[in-house]
Amino acid sequence: MWYRIALGMLAGTLSLSGVACSESTEDDAGSGAQGGSGAQGGSAQGGSGGTGQGGASQGGSAQGGSAGSGQGGSGGSAQGGTGGGQGGSGGSSGGVDFPEAAQCGLTNAASVSVVVNEMSADDEWIELYNPGSVTVSLSGLTVADLGDDGCPDSSEGITFGPGAQIAPGGFLLLLGDQTPSPDIQSTCIGNVTSCYHIGFKLSASKGDAGFLLNGTEVIAYTGFGADAIPDGDTYGRIPDGTGPFTLTQPTPGEANVAAQ
Repeated sequence: MWYRIALGMLAGTLSLSGVACSESTEDDAGSGAQGGSGAQGGSAQGGSGGTGQGGASQGGSAQGGSAGSGQGGSGGSAQGGTGGGQGGSGGSSGGVDFPEAAQCGLTNAASVSVVVNEMSADDEWIELYNPGSVTVSLSGLTVADLGDDGCPDSSEGITFGPGAQIAPGGFLLLLGDQTPSPDIQSTCIGNVTSCYHIGFKLSASKGDAGFLLNGTEVIAYTGFGADAIPDGDTYGRIPDGTGPFTLTQPTPGEANVAAQ
């Protein structure tokens, strides 16, 4: 009897131990599963982090491209435009364009009232012309030629006195290689009966220029290069006053005619 009771008690103990072992095994398995979840979570975080960083790199490259292309594109076009704007402004304004004005301490007039219309290096004369519709006063303006320093030289020019003027569409002749005088002269050339005398001569071999100055402002200017005018020809505008310069026949005080 006692033997049977002892066997029963031993069997119960073994059964309880089995349950405990089973619960322990399940707990360990559950921990392993959680660990697995943790691994999955780590994997996800790692993947997410990698993707995020990749996206950041793409964002960086976009910024780099934007900055580079933007600066290069806008910088280049702006400078080009400015350059184009400046070139364009000289022509569109209709002003005087003596290239060395700033270096000579001068400024170019913003608008044109009188122009150099024709020049002769053979007979030494300069013709002025009024392309406007109103009379232009020349009082106080100075005639000059090109000095050795590349700037206007008025030492042998004249400064017009009171009453000097050019009517609309009118010509005025300056006869060179004479004793300079601000007074009207009757010794002229061609069919011209009144003119002004200036002292300088125009050099065809070296090139030269004629200026009309109002103090430090260039009112009119035209120059020609070395050997640009063949003997017997002049350098004039066609049409008068507004056209480009070309080789012309000598027509002092009259409308310009193209050279033959």
